[in-house]
Amino acid sequence: MIPTFDRKFKKVPLKGKVNILYVCTFSEDEPWEEVIKAGSLLSEGICVYITGKHNRFNKDILPSNIELTGFLPIEMYQNMLRSVDAIMVLTYEEDNLLCGGYEAIAAEKPLIISNKKVIKRFFSKGSVYTENIAKDIAEAIMKMFQHKDKLTEEMKSIKLIRDEEWKIQWNNFLNKIYRK
Repeated sequence: MIPTFDRKFKKVPLKGKVNILYVCTFSEDEPWEEVIKAGSLLSEGICVYITGKHNRFNKDILPSNIELTGFLPIEMYQNMLRSVDAIMVLTYEEDNLLCGGYEAIAAEKPLIISNKKVIKRFFSKGSVYTENIAKDIAEAIMKMFQHKDKLTEEMKSIKLIRDEEWKIQWNNFLNKIYRK
């Protein structure tokens, strides 16, 4: 099911000309180190905000266009999702659909996501797929920026598709329960 956000929305002031929210928990299955390296390959006008608990490394060595948010309260998190230009969610795992991807659909934001078979099948529109290495991540961010309007429209259409699929599945489930 695609999440819904509170109706309240307060735009978050962001520092980049292009702003990406990398939804991250700093888990072993996430290539966060590659995202940080990718920051040094991007122009200063592109800022990547990284969520999650980040006490595992020296923050002083971060490129100037990488911002660590830590864990955000839900209202602030939802406002960030809706304020950025795109959302990035990456994993080394092959069969992980990633909640941040669902949140990108809900926010109707272009998605930069790992190039995995299951992911590509579900997030078939509005997405730029990348390998989990710095050079490719930086290229995916640039591709997203070049096609942002088209990707945003695609994300709006996939939101309608996924919402309809959910309604059908939910109704089928209820029909099976009440037939017994």
